[in-house]
Amino acid sequence: MPQESKKGGIAAAQGDGPVCPVCSSVAGTVLGRRHEYSILRCGDCSLTYKYIPDLNRDLTQSLQDVTYRESTLIARTRSRLVRKMAADRLRILQGYMKSGRLLEVGCASVEFLALAQGAGFDVQGVDSSKMFVEFNRQNGIDVEHGRVEDFDFPPHKFDVIALFHLIEHVEDPVGFVQALGPLLQQDGLVFIATPNLGSLTSRIFGRRYPGFVQHDHLTFFVEDTLSDVLRRGGFDIVNSFSKEYSHHLFSSTLGFLGDAVRARRQLPSNTLPGDDGRPAESVAAASGMAKRTLAKAVGGLPSVLGFFLYPVLRPVGLALERTMKGHELLVIAQPSRPK
Repeated sequence: MPQESKKGGIAAAQGDGPVCPVCSSVAGTVLGRRHEYSILRCGDCSLTYKYIPDLNRDLTQSLQDVTYRESTLIARTRSRLVRKMAADRLRILQGYMKSGRLLEVGCASVEFLALAQGAGFDVQGVDSSKMFVEFNRQNGIDVEHGRVEDFDFPPHKFDVIALFHLIEHVEDPVGFVQALGPLLQQDGLVFIATPNLGSLTSRIFGRRYPGFVQHDHLTFFVEDTLSDVLRRGGFDIVNSFSKEYSHHLFSSTLGFLGDAVRARRQLPSNTLPGDDGRPAESVAAASGMAKRTLAKAVGGLPSVLGFFLYPVLRPVGLALERTMKGHELLVIAQPSRPK
């Protein structure tokens, strides 16, 4: 059975038609359709969300498992950019808390956890991906496998819970947030990062925004709608801000072009660039080293362009951050105090 939030919707109930996963409204505007899903904006709470028939917890996990392959893991562990973003997030957190017990939900390859531990935090990680958990355990890092709702953590165990690019992947965001409150100290913090639907890049691409295409992206937030989810889940907003990195425009453009190529070749949206619709193992065997090398070069192009154009793009990025139009939306919140 799907977990029902007390104040939100049940995304799994969408089998009967589009239902907002936050406010349960059936009113909405269709922004786009594909054969696998529709993108809608709720007519009541204004959340933009993806309608997938019969969406439930198991389907959500299968969408994530298809998205995050071994190539994703390899790319993350080799990426200086991933490490820089982790360091930036730690610096932001340290502006509010210098140490304490920290839980990262969806910790992936633990770049942030490793830095936080080195800075004096007592860290723990959970991830629903078996691939990431096995990788971390092989490297001597104890990460628990599963969803945070399934663990019997002692009440008020943590001072900080970090969710980086996770909340857009859960089928019931309000119920998910509600499950975090009892785990935090009363003065504890939840630290969230998610793609910003109000960013310049999303506005440039409009209804062709590449974030819509990633098949395990289920909800798409602006500052107001993410704040609404947190308030419904029992949190007060401490601060909201945005972040723009120099590679973001290029990575979005690459995603847009990849989607256009797939559409032209009539491939499903979950087919990766270089695939031709056959199983990944078959494609790898057929394409050989040349195609893998090309895919790696293309995938690294946004970071390369961002590096060389940094002096030009950084002032633009700062302006976007000041106006909450950066690619990333970040929110820090704390459990609501009893009135």
